[in-house]
Amino acid sequence: MSLIDRYVFRQLGPPFMMGMVGSLTILSFGQFMRALKYLTEGKADKATVLKWFVFRVPEDMQYIFPAAALMATLFVFGRLSKESELAAMMASGISLGRLMAPVAAFGVAVSAAVFLFNDWVVPPAMRISQRIWEQKLSAAGPPNSTYKENILVKSGPNQLLYVGRFFMRDDSFRDLVVRNYGPKSLESMISSTSGHCLGEGLWQLEGAVETRFLADGEVTWQRKSSANYRLGETPESLKEKQSDANELTLAQLFRKIQKLEKRGLANTRPLRVEMYLKTAFPFCVLIFAFIGAAMGISPSRSGGFIGFGVSLILTFLYYMMMSLSASLGKTGALSPLLGAWLQNLLFLGVCIVLFLRAQSR
Repeated sequence: MSLIDRYVFRQLGPPFMMGMVGSLTILSFGQFMRALKYLTEGKADKATVLKWFVFRVPEDMQYIFPAAALMATLFVFGRLSKESELAAMMASGISLGRLMAPVAAFGVAVSAAVFLFNDWVVPPAMRISQRIWEQKLSAAGPPNSTYKENILVKSGPNQLLYVGRFFMRDDSFRDLVVRNYGPKSLESMISSTSGHCLGEGLWQLEGAVETRFLADGEVTWQRKSSANYRLGETPESLKEKQSDANELTLAQLFRKIQKLEKRGLANTRPLRVEMYLKTAFPFCVLIFAFIGAAMGISPSRSGGFIGFGVSLILTFLYYMMMSLSASLGKTGALSPLLGAWLQNLLFLGVCIVLFLRAQSR
């Protein structure tokens, strides 16, 4: 790395950190006010609220890296252009492409950091904050934060299991139906109004009705006030199927998709989009770093101020496009891979146009 490369690279650090702190302060303000509300209303003790707030921050923090990278390169190259340092570098024979080497190094380094942060820090932090919410703060939240509804899984090669409502605090349930299929048709069905899991796939069913469909067309049934059945599902597996994709690492999400596809019941398209987003989103930091550099290169002294406003608009448009393309990928209008990467391709095109315009000046 040359002297100029080191000079530009070092200049990018301070504005990047300032962008991170400023953006995080704005994004976390809503959660901070929410935490204050819990304290003033006596919903929980200070330690619990503080822990929830701290572990809630990484979820918001992951979204500010692209904006901070854009602001850093925009500020540095805007200053270099305004103070004629950029003109002096190019007059000495350094091409515009060569000047982008430290930007590329900076973008790659931050992109790698974002990937590791989103994969190693965000999922466990979200799980902890969600657990605190469910166990300590759920009284202040929505009434259904401690249970899952309408769970349908293929719990075996020939078995379908439906749970109307599963309570995560004590592993109890309401309205369970289990259908066992034979080679040609339905062989038996078990229904229960309530019960709970005993562990290791063993379920205690209250008010159970076991119905058998015989080959000659005869139907028999037996009612039991309370009985134990081994159904093959555990409370952990039911909770896992309902987990938010952001609470899983890339490897965990990949294994979950494989597991669901092997069972052949769940639609894994939305999860595949989320899996591809875990690689697409960090890459956008590199694109935003180049966009900021291209916008900062301007012979006009007012270009930096105009570019700053445009950068905020571009960041907002990126997240809107990411949400739209991900939704199209999840519904099947786009492939999962394209649904996760479309916004990156579009903004890469914007980056190329900006550099072509900068080179023509």
